[in-house]
Amino acid sequence: MKTKLLLLILVVLIANIAWAEEDWDNAIKITWEKLYNDQALRVIYGGELEFLQRKEPLNELYLSILDQKQLRILRNTIFAQYGQIFNSEDLNLHFARFSWYKPVTNNVEQFLTETDKQNLNRILLFENGYSSKNLFENKDLVGFWQREMIGAAAGWDESILFYPNNKYTYHYSQMEELKRILSFSGTYRLIGNRLELTVTKQKILADAKVKENVDYWGRFYIDEYKVQDETVYPPVVMNFPISEIKDYVIEADVSFQYIEIGGVRYFFMKKDPDFY
Repeated sequence: MKTKLLLLILVVLIANIAWAEEDWDNAIKITWEKLYNDQALRVIYGGELEFLQRKEPLNELYLSILDQKQLRILRNTIFAQYGQIFNSEDLNLHFARFSWYKPVTNNVEQFLTETDKQNLNRILLFENGYSSKNLFENKDLVGFWQREMIGAAAGWDESILFYPNNKYTYHYSQMEELKRILSFSGTYRLIGNRLELTVTKQKILADAKVKENVDYWGRFYIDEYKVQDETVYPPVVMNFPISEIKDYVIEADVSFQYIEIGGVRYFFMKKDPDFY
């Protein structure tokens, strides 16, 4: 029972939902009835492949909550969908549960898409474990770090705010439509090349209504909501491999510092985390 409760809390934390224009009816239903992004777990235990067949690579947040066994199964599901025959009996038995698995070849490399290859590399980064070597100190992380983007347009992309007292807040993108969870927060620590985020709180939209934007046909937004803080109990621990701090050079005299968290670049924007 405790394991199921933990999984439920984990998937709530990484919910970040958006829908295509033609999914208006489904958008309303999902917004109210399905607030959990458990897709990675549904791939592993339910054999649902749609999640792996998207064009965008797996989000590092999904991988941070999986253990080594789950990561291994998720990685090999990428091969299994193309009919890979496995040497490991446990993998053959696992995938034999699913009607779509048709073992036909020992090598499926020719069928892998670029997204497949990106996902494999990202999963392996989490799966291969961590080093005890300290790359830098906690104080070097203090500041505002933005995911994959330098600068901001209409709103910030995903970002992490690290504070001197080992507290952090992770903000989801301001530019996403129909998002339900705004942010989660707690404490952080560096253990070698592993960043550990303990999640104790989340900020959500409550009593919200999904509305169609009449000025932009087919676009929807959440309105008439209130922002509500919720305690996450028991606290959830997320683990990410982290790189040393690097320089991204734009021109000879223009560069930005960044770190790779779970294989994704986060650019340093300001030393003051409340710059957000």
